[in-house]
Amino acid sequence: MVDKSSVRITAGVGLGWKSPFGPVAIYVGQPLVKESNDKVKQFNFTFGTKF
Repeated sequence: MVDKSSVRITAGVGLGWKSPFGPVAIYVGQPLVKESNDKVKQFNFTFGTKF
């Protein structure tokens, strides 16, 4: 059973590049449905491989 008050919705885009130094990615998102106590992170930058 899913509690409808726990559902969150976010829209965003990401861009990845295989640089000579390793993979680089940038992600940007915007929450569409959130609660007042949610921590919001709208920008993310990663460098390196995923494990």
